[in-house]
Amino acid sequence: MLYLTAGITRHRKYPSGDIHFRAAACTGALYEVELYVVCGNLVDLEAGVYHFSPAEFALRRLRAGDYRSVLSEATASETSVVHAPLTIICTCTYWRNAWKYQARTYRHFGWDNGTLLANMLAVATALGMPAKVICGFQDADVNRLLDVDPDREVAFSLVALGHFAGLTQQLPSELSAIDLESVPLSRNETVYPAMHEIHAASSLRSAGGG
Repeated sequence: MLYLTAGITRHRKYPSGDIHFRAAACTGALYEVELYVVCGNLVDLEAGVYHFSPAEFALRRLRAGDYRSVLSEATASETSVVHAPLTIICTCTYWRNAWKYQARTYRHFGWDNGTLLANMLAVATALGMPAKVICGFQDADVNRLLDVDPDREVAFSLVALGHFAGLTQQLPSELSAIDLESVPLSRNETVYPAMHEIHAASSLRSAGGG
């Protein structure tokens, strides 16, 4: 599913360098959407919070343990999330597109995330796997779970996958910062306040919708 949603499906060599092609198209081929997996214990994957790295086609574990209850609380106990063995979180990174599209980047978040979600839902349907997109959630709680800097990267949508009846989730201990080093996108970044203002205006500050 991750391969057909956001993986590198082929590449070509040119004199100027290699060009990699991704499963889902993206404006400017800048790929500002990142994928994270939050899961309980699966057959070949321990419970945890993972980041999907397309270049390596690998999951990098950010947190060990079952943190699905954080998403349940953040979505006001959305049924599909409560019973999902795993949920994929889509985040969007401002500067990866904003250097080219400036404040219009926020529109691209919706376009590019939508293209990626179309692939994900198509694969889920082909596999006979229940899938539901959730766009209403407590933004700060989900961002804190991933430990992203909301001035640079924000959770944009969730996709609950699969269904377990009678699923029980234990509350994790208080979330601590992960503090992992990341490679800077460029030496200089320009802030376009309109993007942050739009996202803040559309963010939920409580699971009840306030």
